[in-house]
Amino acid sequence: MKLLTMEQVALTNKRVMMRVDMNVPIYGGTVSDDLRIRANLADIQTALDANAALILVSHLGRPKAGEVDPTLSLQPVANRLSELLGKTVHLATDYLDGVAVKPGELVMCENIRFQLGELTDDNELAIRLAKLCDIYVMNAFGCAHRCHASTHKAIAHAKVACVGSLFAQEIKEISSILDNNDDHSNYTQRIAIVGGSKISGKLELLFSLSDKVDTLIIGGGIANTFIAGMGYDIGRSLYEKELISFAIELQDKMKAQNKRLLLPSDVICAKALTEYEPTVCKTVDKIDKDEMILDIGVNTQASYADAIAAADCILWNGPVGAFEHSPFADGTRAIAHAIQQSPAHIVVGGGDTAAAIKQFELQHDDMYISTGGGAFLQFVSGQLLPALTALAGKMQNDHRQTSGH
Repeated sequence: MKLLTMEQVALTNKRVMMRVDMNVPIYGGTVSDDLRIRANLADIQTALDANAALILVSHLGRPKAGEVDPTLSLQPVANRLSELLGKTVHLATDYLDGVAVKPGELVMCENIRFQLGELTDDNELAIRLAKLCDIYVMNAFGCAHRCHASTHKAIAHAKVACVGSLFAQEIKEISSILDNNDDHSNYTQRIAIVGGSKISGKLELLFSLSDKVDTLIIGGGIANTFIAGMGYDIGRSLYEKELISFAIELQDKMKAQNKRLLLPSDVICAKALTEYEPTVCKTVDKIDKDEMILDIGVNTQASYADAIAAADCILWNGPVGAFEHSPFADGTRAIAHAIQQSPAHIVVGGGDTAAAIKQFELQHDDMYISTGGGAFLQFVSGQLLPALTALAGKMQNDHRQTSGH
């Protein structure tokens, strides 16, 4: 999909509204992880360098619609952004009737979810937001799957709507895993690593990836349902009985396509999910009725690492064990280490996966960490993103108007 980007739009001396995703963790009134803020810095600086009057719009948390919750104010975000930019970022609390901002300056609007109508994609609110600017920049990929006023209908009502380089990069990077077009034809061995607790949240993801990749590696609680589907007793392990048929179907589908679906051959078991619980590594056919599967085993770690070493393009979504607890972190650590040693292009999506990367200090010269959670999953799953639909519709309407059709 071709999108109108900031680079193609004249920003000089224009009022630019940029919808960003700065929904970051805040503890004690201070931002504890500024990854999403930093991800927007280049586009913010581009607008300021063009002498645009920049208005930032973001949400934070899930306040009750139409009510102001001081604990979910964007003031700490504005403070951190001020530090990163080296200039004061004013927080506007009353902005729908106009924002006082001069060319070359920026203002952050208070939490958009304080506004009644944001979550319901209210047309009136969208119109009021669009009227505040000459150019609307959608740069919040993490919110692209939401039909909200600031991420959907405001696009249609804007005089000009485009995407920032962050948004465009998200689409490009994720597409590198999914597309087999000329731009990405140099990838000959695509693999996807999918973990997490439940299949039910990743049905479409798994089914879509089975068509796009050569090898699908399964871990985490998701793997338990597959193991149960193979007829093994998995004790007290978390699994989804109603989705065993899906797990079997997916295995059969990939086998018919001469693709590989890799499952744990051995696992780390314990009787409780605690930091001090004794653990044991055993094959999947030896699990006791009072045990839980909480990580992949040593042999599985080795086989997964071999598959990763053979890949030239890797997508990773979800840890392969309960890595937050040290006895069950080795599997995810092994995945991170294998990725670090791999020469492949890496695309990572999902908050838990990003947390694992941070915990295990994974560094890679060719790794892209998506800022999207639900939007990442939805896009990879082949589902339409409302923001993308709105942007495409806006481009078509503008084309018709300028061409006289």
